[in-house]
Amino acid sequence: PDLFEPRDGDVVVSGFPRSGINLALALCREIHLLQNPKLPRDHPFFLDEPQEQMPWIHSQFSSANLDKRSSPRVFKTRNHYQHLNVSREKVKVLHVIRNPKDTACAQFSHMVMDKKSGFRGTFEESVKWFLSRGFDSG
Repeated sequence: PDLFEPRDGDVVVSGFPRSGINLALALCREIHLLQNPKLPRDHPFFLDEPQEQMPWIHSQFSSANLDKRSSPRVFKTRNHYQHLNVSREKVKVLHVIRNPKDTACAQFSHMVMDKKSGFRGTFEESVKWFLSRGFDSG
């Protein structure tokens, strides 16, 4: 079952890992704040944690509170917009696309800096790793 029930005016930002989703989310947040200067201070846009400001729409951890969120609402997903299963009349979808070479470089940098990834290889090895396993979603 879908965990996300869209409302008129919702924005969903989708894209591949390391494609620039966080930048697009920050821009959406700032645009909404400029358009709605009287938002109450308890609106999710004012929370300290970015994951809470604009949560994943298909996360079991955030789904319980999605319907309780006040508008305007901005969400994120890794799903391609064609697979979101939402009404295009209600929801604005921003699909972020980045040059694959830049995405691969950003992923390599992330893998090297993230101690939990366990990756200790070269850029060429990271490309082979990606082609065999795919990017991580962090």
